Parts: sequence; structure tokens; C-alpha cells
Amino acid sequence: MIMGNTLLYFLMTWLLSQFPPAYTKPRCSFKELPVPFYKCIDVDGAQQLQSQLQNKSSIKIGEILGITIDISHSNLGTLTSTTLDSFPNPEKYAEIRMTQNNITSIEEAAFEKFTKLKRLFLVDDGLEEIKLTSGLEALEELNLSNNKISTIDSSSLPRMDNLQVLDLSYNQITTMGEILCNFKLLADLNINHNKLTKLELYFQCNKFLKTLNLAFNEITEITANTFMQLEELTTLILNDNRIVTLQGSVFDGLSKLEILEMRNNRIHTVNATNFVGLYNLQTLIVSSNNITSIEPNSFIDLKNVTRFFISKNQISSLKSNTFNGLSGLDWLTLSYQSIELIEKNAFNGLERIEYLTLQGNKIKDIDADAFSSLTNLYSLNLDDNKIKLKPFMFSKLKKLHFLTLSNNPGMLVTMDVFSGLTDLFHLNLYNSSIGILLPGVFNGLKNLNTLLLSKNSLFTLKPDVFIGMPNLKRLDLADSKIENIEGNTFYELNKLTFLNLTGNVIRRFKNNSFLGLKNISTLNLSNLRIFDIEVGAFNGMDNLTQLDLSNNKILSIKENTFLGLSKLKNLNLSSSEIAILDSNAFNGLNSLETLNVSNNLISLLRENVFNGLSNLKGLNLSDRKISIMNSGSFSGLDNLDSLILSFHNFKTLEAKSFKGLNKLRKLCLKNAELESIEGFAFEGLNNVENLDIGKNTIIFLKNNSFYGLESIKELNLSSLSIESIEPGAFRGLHTVEVIDLTDNRISVIESHTFSGLHSLRLLYLSIQYVTAIYDSRSYEGHYTRVRIPGRLSSKIKSNAFDGIPKLQRLYLEHLPISVISSNAFQGLPNSVVIDIDGTSIDTLESNAFSNLEDVMVINSNTPKGYYNFSKLSLNHLKPGAFINFTVNSVSDKITFDFSFNGLTKLDAHNFEGLEYMHNLQMHDNFIRTVDALSFSGLKQLEYLNLANNYLEVIPTGLFADLLRLKILDVSSNKLTDVNSQVFSSVQSSLHSLNISDNKLSQLNEDVLQSLPNLGILDLSKNDLVSLPDNLFTNLRQLIHLNISDNSIESLDPKIFKFLSKLTHLCIDSNRISNLNISAVLSNLVQLIHVSLNRNPFSCTDLKHILRTINARGVEYSKSSYSLEIPQINGVICEDLKDSFELTENHIDLSVIESALININTKVDSLIKQQNNSVIPHLSMHHVMGLTESLNIMRSKFKYHLNHTKNSFNNHLQLLNESYGRMSTYEIILIAICILVCIVNVFAFVRYFIKRNEKKRKNLVRN
Repeated sequence: MIMGNTLLYFLMTWLLSQFPPAYTKPRCSFKELPVPFYKCIDVDGAQQLQSQLQNKSSIKIGEILGITIDISHSNLGTLTSTTLDSFPNPEKYAEIRMTQNNITSIEEAAFEKFTKLKRLFLVDDGLEEIKLTSGLEALEELNLSNNKISTIDSSSLPRMDNLQVLDLSYNQITTMGEILCNFKLLADLNINHNKLTKLELYFQCNKFLKTLNLAFNEITEITANTFMQLEELTTLILNDNRIVTLQGSVFDGLSKLEILEMRNNRIHTVNATNFVGLYNLQTLIVSSNNITSIEPNSFIDLKNVTRFFISKNQISSLKSNTFNGLSGLDWLTLSYQSIELIEKNAFNGLERIEYLTLQGNKIKDIDADAFSSLTNLYSLNLDDNKIKLKPFMFSKLKKLHFLTLSNNPGMLVTMDVFSGLTDLFHLNLYNSSIGILLPGVFNGLKNLNTLLLSKNSLFTLKPDVFIGMPNLKRLDLADSKIENIEGNTFYELNKLTFLNLTGNVIRRFKNNSFLGLKNISTLNLSNLRIFDIEVGAFNGMDNLTQLDLSNNKILSIKENTFLGLSKLKNLNLSSSEIAILDSNAFNGLNSLETLNVSNNLISLLRENVFNGLSNLKGLNLSDRKISIMNSGSFSGLDNLDSLILSFHNFKTLEAKSFKGLNKLRKLCLKNAELESIEGFAFEGLNNVENLDIGKNTIIFLKNNSFYGLESIKELNLSSLSIESIEPGAFRGLHTVEVIDLTDNRISVIESHTFSGLHSLRLLYLSIQYVTAIYDSRSYEGHYTRVRIPGRLSSKIKSNAFDGIPKLQRLYLEHLPISVISSNAFQGLPNSVVIDIDGTSIDTLESNAFSNLEDVMVINSNTPKGYYNFSKLSLNHLKPGAFINFTVNSVSDKITFDFSFNGLTKLDAHNFEGLEYMHNLQMHDNFIRTVDALSFSGLKQLEYLNLANNYLEVIPTGLFADLLRLKILDVSSNKLTDVNSQVFSSVQSSLHSLNISDNKLSQLNEDVLQSLPNLGILDLSKNDLVSLPDNLFTNLRQLIHLNISDNSIESLDPKIFKFLSKLTHLCIDSNRISNLNISAVLSNLVQLIHVSLNRNPFSCTDLKHILRTINARGVEYSKSSYSLEIPQINGVICEDLKDSFELTENHIDLSVIESALININTKVDSLIKQQNNSVIPHLSMHHVMGLTESLNIMRSKFKYHLNHTKNSFNNHLQLLNESYGRMSTYEIILIAICILVCIVNVFAFVRYFIKRNEKKRKNLVRN
């Protein structure tokens, strides 16, 4: 296991080392409302904190009081008195929060200037010790939680007379000395999740303490006097320790204690002295201990305890007077013990108790007088025991309302068991193996409301078995193996409203089966295997509203089967193998509202089969074999609202199939194997609003197919394999709003196909096979939306969408359009939205989008003002495609995005008509040539992106009209040269220029002279060998400069002479071996970050460079650490293999080297020793693999050992200068880790050989 953890650790370390370093920008901010506070995150050291706060120096604190400092997710190292000096007026701060800041130590006087500080939080900072001596006199709350503090004593913190709250939780504290005497007014102390093993007189000075949390420590015992001074204590939490004993009267003196929690300890005995003095205790929790016995009078002083939890212990019996003294108790939990016996008078003295839980014990025997004193008991839980019921055993519980006896195997319910329970409301006898119920067994339960008898073995219900319960309303007999219900079984259950018989085996219901249930409203007879229901079976059930007969074997529903159920509203006959519905089968169900006859074997719907269902609103006849419907099949259903007829074998819908359904609003015929719809099939369905006939096989839609659907709003014709639509098929659908024709095979859309659909909002046309849209009049009408998803391998011709005056949105989704012709959208109304999501367009011709006013083009939910033509596979963009294209005026900034297409050239006046555009994205195309007049007229353009193309030259004058251009990106092209005049027209506006990732080998020194306002310049990833001396002369506003990934061999500091505002410099990955860093920094006075990795600096020179950078307070980028690459503090250098001498922190690595040699010898010895035993039983593959693995391990350890020797001095010296010296503890820890790895390798080899030796011996025995 140790080896596995070690390997896992090194694997995770290696994986993390493969990722590049992440740099998070440090930041500090100040907010005045609602509470004034400074917030700083991701700060690296005190110097950086001071640098960040310099920017806030102008903030006037004035008369503001109660300021908060919040520093988090930073790396502060040592916290000194000067670390927080940058915060002005320290006497005005009320709160300091420092969370996850990697603080290694805190100077004793770090907070001495914060004289008015009230709250100090040093949470999760990695602190291993704490020692503060001054400055916290006014402190009221101190939180040191989630650190690594192991020891704390009186010298750790100064005297704080105002401190009221102290949180030391989640540390590693083993002892506390007299530290708490420094806080005389302490009221709330939290020391949970530490490593305290015993409690000495820690609290002797804290007489005002009210809450003490000692949970999750390792305390084994509590001795007398531990809490003797805590007179004001109200809450004491000792959960999850290892307490075995409570010596003497340990709580004596805690007269005000109200809550005592001691769960999850190891207490085995409760005696008469344990709780002495706890006169005001209200809640006592000792659950999950090892308590086996409770001595008499153990609770004699606990008269005010109201709740006592003692579950999950090992108590085997409850003796007389066990709970003497708990006279105020109202809740007692004794669940999950080992109790087998409850003696007489066991609960004496608990006159007020209302809730008693004895669940999950082994109780077999309860003395007849055990509950005699529980006169106020309201709820008794005896679930999960082995109780033998006795007559009159509950007779004294006059106020009992809830009694649960479930999961008591072998229970025998005899006469008078429940005698005396006149107030019982709920009785649970679930799953108790009850085999017989004698008549009168429940006699006397006159107020019982609910009786649960499910999951028993009752077999037969005899007459009068339920007498004596005149107020019973709910009876559950599910899954009780009942086969027979005799006459008068339910006699006297006049008030029963719910009866559940599901899951039994009752095959037949005879006449008068439910006599007596005159108030029943819900009856569940599902899953009973019923094959016959006699007429009159439901006699007397005048108030039944819900009847479930699903999952049976009824075969046929006879005439008048449900006669008499005049109030029934819901009837479920699904999945009952019904083959025949007789005429008048549902006679008498005048109030029925929903009928489910789905998933049966009905093939024919006879005339008048639904007679008498005049109030039926929902009818489900789905999922089976109906193939024939007579014209009068639905007669009598005058108020039907919803009809589901899916999954049948109709083949043809004949005329007037739904005659009589005048009020039907929803009709579903999905998956009904329909092949044709005759004319006038839906005649008479004047109120249908939703018709779904999807997923059938209707190849041809005839004229007048939907005639009669005068109120239709949604029509689903998807997945029908439609090949043609006869004109007039949709005649009469004046109100339809949505038609879905997706996934069909329509090859031609004729003229007038959709004629007359004046209210259509959405038209879905899946035209995978459409070859032509013959005439714009095919869309004649007033649509608001047309949706054309699919594959239209044709062009959109001129005036294709003319004649749709109310169109609001046009969907052209997922279409491979070859050409959008001139004036293709001519005639579309103003403010139309064109959706081209997922579409491919080869060519946009001139005037393709011309003369569109206030239009929006949407692709992938783009926002207003953003016209997204990206990822359309666009190959040709003709000049003037957008002439007179008036955009939506909501947005102030207009963007056109043509990125990720296949454009190869830009012609003159390509964007004519888009003179108002601010942002043009042309990146990630294949553009090789650009006409000098391509961007002519774009005088409002501010951002132009031409990145990731194939440009070899930028024509002079290309940017002539771009007078407001601020950002220009021509990165990742093939530029070999840049003309010195190319940027002259944008000299006053350009702020950012990116020419990275091209093929520039040299630059003219005048090329940037016309850009005085340039702030960001990126020349990285080119082939530059040198930079002209005057290249940056006129860039006095430059802030960011990137010249990384070139071949520059030297940098003259004079080149930076005029860059006084530069803050970020990147010279990574060049060939610079010498750098006068002092001279560079003297020119770059504002520099805050430099990146100089992967240059061939010698390690000696690099140490000097980094030391100088550190001294100036400039940050530098660091690579991930690697043993194989020479580097100093994350910056790579050339290893010159200088002589190696350790400083005073010398580590003798010869010990490790000796261990490696020794382990090699031992491994060789073990292999030789096993040659004659193990190796013969291994395959040659295993031998070779093992040998090769060992050799690799040896070589890698030797390499890392030697390399560590050669680079350790450099790392140590720089780290000492940057962060202070490495501690002896850290050095020893590194050495131990290496030794543990070596030992684990040896253990692995040894284990492998022993395991194979054991296999060999087993083979020999066999």
C-alpha cells in the first residue's frame, strides 16, 4: 500500500510537471459599499502586495471606520510588520481576513499597528505555529482554523480581554497549556478536528464560556474538575472522540448546560455519577457508543431533559427503573441496540414521554406492564424486531396515535392485542409474516384511520375480519398473497375511502364482492391476474371515483360490467389482454372523464362501444391491434377532448372516421401504420387544435385531406415518407400556425401548395430530396416563419421568398446552398430574421442581400449587431453583395464575421454597402491576394482581423480608408516583408498590431515610425535575427512588446531607450546568450513583468540576471520544474558543469548514492538466489521484462542523483535570495522522500520474487 501511494504521488507530480505554468494576474481593489474593504487575490509576496496597493494610494480613507482587509489565494511567505504597511491608517481597520495565502510564519508584531482590530481570520494559510505578542487588545473574534498548528500555549497569543470567539478547529493541536487564560471573557470556543488526547485544566480561567466544541479529537477520558469552572456553559460537544469512561461527576458544576453531545465514542457504561449536576440539561445524545448497561438512577438529576438519543449501542435489556429521573422527557430513541427483553416498569418515571423509538432491536418479549407508565405516549416505533404480541400489551397507552410493528417476522395477531388503543390513528403491520386474521382482532380501534397490512401471507379474507374500525379510511392489503375474499369481508367499513389490493392473486370478482364500501373513492385492483368480473361485482360502491384494473387477464368487458359506478371519473384497463369490448360495455359510467384501454388485444371497435360516456374527456386506445373503426365507433363521446390512437394497423383513414367527436381538441395517430388518408377523413372535427399523424407511411397527400379541421393550430406530418402533395391538400386550414413536414421525401413543391394558410407562423420543410421550388407562389400566404432544414443542393433564385408579407423569421438551416442569387430575398418584410445555422453557402452573388431593411442574420444564437457568416464554407464573396443592406439599429457596434470559410481572395469594393461596420473578422480563410481597394469606404472600421490566411504581401494603400482602425491582426500568414508606408494611413488611431507567426526575416527601421499611439506590438514567431536600432524610436506609448520565438542573437539596451511606458516584455525562445539586464531595466522604468525563458544563458549569467530582476521587484515567468533540464527557479539555462560546492545547508547525498549501490547489490543477490526456483517457472518474457525494468530504474535513479548534485547549488542559492533560506526540515523531508522511493523499489522486487516462489511451491505440491 505504501509503495502504491508513493508511485501515485510521483505519477501525479510528473503529470503536473507536463503542463505549462499558469500565470494569474495579481489584483487589489477597494470598495466602499456596503462595507468598506480592500480585496487582494493572487499576490506573490509582500513586495508585490505593496506594488499593487500603490495604485490605490489615491483613495481617501477620511472618516471611514470599520474597514476590512481580505487577502486570499496568495503566496505571502513570512508575514511581517511591514507586509501590511501599504494599507493606510491601520487604526481604522475592524477586520482582517487572510485565507489560503501559504503563510510560513508570522512575525510577533505583525498586527501591532491595527489597534482597533475586532476580527482576525487566518484560515487555511498553512500555518504550523503561531506567536503574536501585541496589537490585538481590541480583538473580539480570532479564527485560526484549517491550519497545521500542533502546539499552542500561553506565549502563542497575547492577553486579549475582549476576545469572545476563538476558532482553532481543523489543526493538529495536541496540547494547549494555559493559553485560554489569556482570554478571560471567552464565550465561544471551537477546537474540533484536532489531536487532543486528554483534557487538562485548560478551561480553568474561562468562567464565561458558553459553547465548547471538542468533537473529532482523540480524547480517551474525561477526568473530574475538567469543566469545574464553566458555570455559564450551555453547549458541550464531545462527538467523535475515543472516550471510554467518564470519571466521577465530571459534569458537576455545569448547572446551566442545556445540550450535551457525546455520539460516536467508546463509552460502555452509564452510572449514577456520570450526569450529576446537569439540572438544566435539555438534550442528551450518547448514540453510537458501546454502552451495554445503564445503572439505576443514572439520570436522577436530568429532570429537564426533553430529548434523549441513545441509539446504536449494545444494550441487551431494559430493566425496571432504568430511566428514573427523566420526568420531563418527551422523546426517547433506543433504536438499533441489542435489546431482547423489556422488563416490567422499565419506563417508570417517563410519564410525559410522547415519542418512543425501539426500532432495529432483537425484542422478543415485552412484559405486560412494560408500557404501563407511558400514559402520554403518542408514537411507538417497534419496527424491525422479533416481537411476540400478547393480549392487552398496549392497553395502558390510552393516548397512542401511531403504532408501527412492520418487519417483525412470524407475528401472530391474536384477540385483544390492540385492546385499549381507543385513540390509535395509524397502525403499520407491513411485512410481518401474518398468516391469518381472525374476525374481531381489530375490535375497539374506533378511531383508526390507516391500516397497513401489505406484504404478508393472508391468503383468505374472512367475513367480519375488519369489524371494530368504524372510522378506517385507508386499508392497504397489497402483495399479501390473497386468493379469496369471502362475502361481508368489508362489512362495516362504511368510511373507507382507499383500498389497495394490487399484487395479490384474485382471479375472479363475484357479485357483491365489495359490499359495505359505500364511501370508497379509490380502488386499486391492478396486477391481480383477474380473468372474470361478474356483473354486479362493484355493487354498493356509489362513491368510487378512481378504479385501476390494469395488468390483468380480463379478455372481455361485458355489457353493464360497471353499472352502478355513477361517480367514477378515472378508469384504467391498460395491459389487461382485453380482446373484446361489448357494446354498452361502459354503460352507467356517466361521470367518467378519462379511460385508458391501451396495450390490449382489441382489433375491432364496434358501434356504440362507448355508449354512456357522454362526459369522457380523455380516451387512450394506443399500443395494440385495432385495424377497423366503424363510422359510429365513437358515437356517444360528445365531450371527448383528447383521443390517442397510436400504434395500430389502420392502413386507411376513411371518410367520416371520427364522426360524433365534435368537441375533440387533440388527436394522435402516430405510428398507426396509416398508408392513406381519404378525403374528408377528418370531417366534423371542427374543434381539433392539435393533430399528430407522424411516423406513418403516407406517400401522397390528396386534395381535401384535412378538410374539416377548421380550428387546427398544430399539424405534425413528420416522418411520413411523403413524396408529393396535391394542391389543395391543406384547403380549409385557415387557423393553422405550425406545420411540420420534416423527414419526408418531397421532390417537388407545386404552385399553390400552401395556398390559403393565412395564419401559418412556422413551416418545417425537410427537403432532402427537393430539386426545385417552382414558383414563389408556392409560399403564397401570410406566414410569419418558414423553416427549411435539410439538404437543398440548389441555389436560391431571385425573389424566392416573395409574397410572404407577415414573415418574421426565415430558417435556412443545414442547407448546402450552392448560390444565393442577386435579390434572392427581395420582397421580405422589414425586421425579418434570417437564420442560417449549420448552412453551407458556396457563393454570395452581387446584391445577394440587397435592399433588406433592418434585417438580422442569425447563426448559432448570435447577439444583436453581430452578423455571423462564419463556418458557412463560403468560397466566393462577390463585390456589392450587401448593397443597401440596412442593419438592425439596436446595437451601437456592428460586426460582420466571415471567419472559418474558404475565401481565397478579396476584390475591390468587396464590402460596399457596409460602410457603417465597426468590426470585420476575416481570419481562418485561405486568402492569398487582397486588392488595394478591398476595404474601400470602411471609414468606421475599428477592428480588422486577417489572421490565419495565406497573405504574402500587404498592398500599399490597403488601409487608406480605415481612419479609425484601432486593432489590426495579420498574424499567422506568409508575410516576408512589410512596406514602410503600409501603416501610414492609420498612424493616429492604431493601438494594437499583431504581425506574429509570419516569415519576416528583417524589418525596415521606418515601418513603425508612423504609429505613435501604438500600445501593443506582437512580432513573435518570425525569423528575425536582429532588430534595427531605431525600430521603436517613435513608440513612446507602447505597453506590451513581444519579440519571442525569433532568432535574435543580441539585444542592445539602447533599442528600449524610448519605451518608458513599457510594462510587459517577452523575449522568450531566441538565441540571446548575453544580456545587460541592468541597462535594459534602467530604460524600462515601468516594467513589471519580463519573460526570458529558453534562451542560451549560462547558469552563472542567469543567476545574475534573475538576482537583478528580483531586486527591481519585476516578475518573471517560470517553466514547470524538470530534473532533466538545467534551470534556475523555473528559468532554463545552459549547464556549464561548474565545480559544485554546497553552502552551510549542505546535504550529504553520498548516503543516498550508497543506498542505491547497496540496493543494486541486494537485487542482484536475490535474483541469483531465485534462479533455480522462480525463474524456471517464469516465461522468458517475464524474465526479460523484470531485468529490463530493474536496469531502467537503476539508470534513472543514477541520472537523477547525479543531476541533482550538479544543479542543487544553483537552485538553493537563488531560492535563498528570493524567499529566504530553505529550512532544515524541508531539506530532510526531500532526502527522506528519495530514500522511501528506493526502499519501495526494493520491496517491490522482493515481493515479486516471493510471490513467484510461492507459486512454484504450489506447483510442486500439485
